[in-house]
Amino acid sequence: LPYIDGPQLVNVYDTNLIYSVVNYESAVEFVVNSNKAKIVSQDESSCVIEILTGKAATFTIECHSIDGLYNDTLEVKVQSF
Repeated sequence: LPYIDGPQLVNVYDTNLIYSVVNYESAVEFVVNSNKAKIVSQDESSCVIEILTGKAATFTIECHSIDGLYNDTLEVKVQSF
């Protein structure tokens, strides 16, 4: 089955966090609906995320295929020290 692969536990202000879809051949699009993180780049199967917050938080990465056949979400927790 296809799934989003990437770290589910990250640190405040982390950069270059790579998330990709595994076991799916069509193009996908990623969305982060949070002001705690942003997508800095993406291609047809992966994205690079940067954490913007300095506090512990949780956000969701949504992924859907261009053809509409695949949708998935991944919850990511931001830990602070």
